[in-house]
Amino acid sequence: MIRLLDRYILRRFSKIFLFVFLAVCVVIVIVNIFERIDYFVDHKATIPLIIAYYLYWLPFQIVVIMPIGTLIATLIVISNLSRSGELIAMKSCGISLLRVLIPLFCMGILISLLSLGLGELVPETNRRLKDLKRVDIEKKPAINYRSKSRIFYIGSKGHMYYIDYFDGNRQQLRRVVLFEFDEFSRLTRRIDARSALFNDDCWTFENGVERVFGPDHSETAIHFEKKQMPELEEAPEDFGRKQKRPNQMNYFELKKYIQKVKRSGGKNGKDEVDLYLKIAYPFANFIILLFGAPLSLSTRRSSAALSVIASFSVAFVYWVMIQLGKALGHNGNLDPLVAAWLPNAIFAVLGIIALIRAPK
Repeated sequence: MIRLLDRYILRRFSKIFLFVFLAVCVVIVIVNIFERIDYFVDHKATIPLIIAYYLYWLPFQIVVIMPIGTLIATLIVISNLSRSGELIAMKSCGISLLRVLIPLFCMGILISLLSLGLGELVPETNRRLKDLKRVDIEKKPAINYRSKSRIFYIGSKGHMYYIDYFDGNRQQLRRVVLFEFDEFSRLTRRIDARSALFNDDCWTFENGVERVFGPDHSETAIHFEKKQMPELEEAPEDFGRKQKRPNQMNYFELKKYIQKVKRSGGKNGKDEVDLYLKIAYPFANFIILLFGAPLSLSTRRSSAALSVIASFSVAFVYWVMIQLGKALGHNGNLDPLVAAWLPNAIFAVLGIIALIRAPK
């Protein structure tokens, strides 16, 4: 009987969730089409290009709207069960409210994991969307990364490069500055060179000055015509590759970037907040379901429209808290981990309290 009940609740939840999810996706696509119609017409975009545009545009929007769909489906399902008397019948059979909600909690965790996986694809789909707009729709030439100016690059061992000009065809760096730090993020060496040439898997710096800084703040300067740097692991293709901004990285890329910045003596609490948010926000689907389940019991006599209004209200409050925590974390007023997870923690505590106080 219990398994039959679980399937019944999951089936009702899944139908409503998919309907709400698809309806919201259709609405936001239609609204965006009307906003972008002049852009598509002016650039004579074909139907296949427009379809590709929205295939790349949608993943980010889906990650954002998933918690709303989860909350709406939860409120409607529990309210309908209560209004129809089915919830009372379940309780009369000795099934507790918590047991009734367990399949919904499992679904919330599953949706959170799906959102987490989709979120890892968002940086790549956003990049492809940007390329599609530039090359295919706007008919602009693709950016040539074989030659670049004013490059700031953080190496794998924490080396920091400033390169005035990179010539990928000649595998050459011009007017390059290299900074090296120790494990305490203290600057130990700086090399200024007119050029650097990559040959036989090794960089050779030419016509420059090497400055070595001691722990007692002493400085030693050595001029050189040529200096081989076998300890540098970066190859020309690393400098020629398109540099991603932190907000264009997935979780693992951003984590690696933060580690490199720390090794080079930098501080990036802002990026750490964004890193933790990549996990915290997808799990809002479960947290907001935990909060919404007991809330739906108080709206059991309400209509579906009122459930939708309540869902958007809760989602708005949650979004405000996310933005507030993010701002406090970026400004250094909150620890990055606390800033990212505080809204989830608050909603989880409120949800557990409401669940304990809900009529059994």
